[in-house]
Amino acid sequence: MSYEYAQTLLRRAEAFLEASQNSYEKGYWDVACVEAEIAAQLALKALIARMGLTPPQVTGIRRLVGLVARLHPDIGEKLASHAKSIRERVIVLERCWEMGQHSPEPADEEEAYIALEAAKDLVEFTKNLVESLNH
Repeated sequence: MSYEYAQTLLRRAEAFLEASQNSYEKGYWDVACVEAEIAAQLALKALIARMGLTPPQVTGIRRLVGLVARLHPDIGEKLASHAKSIRERVIVLERCWEMGQHSPEPADEEEAYIALEAAKDLVEFTKNLVESLNH
């Protein structure tokens, strides 16, 4: 896959992150969670595209991190180590996404805040990894 496609996915990740922030500010906790998780997924898929591969249709932050680790051990180790350092927030992010999509129980403000912050962190970290492959 191309550099241009990776950049397109990163732009989409940023747009979903902005939408998540807006939804959070309006009190739409479930929507903020879903948008935050999508932002993180798109950033990870941009990294996979930048590695020259077609991003998979799978979802789940930890599944995508594991895939990157298998595909590119050096980059994958950095990403996995970072994801592990924020593991609790990543779990909240994934759980909130599931709640926002499928659960009769809504996410609350605290969960949405943690999910949004985890997504911001992952998007920024992943963008840096994509840039490191551009050099």
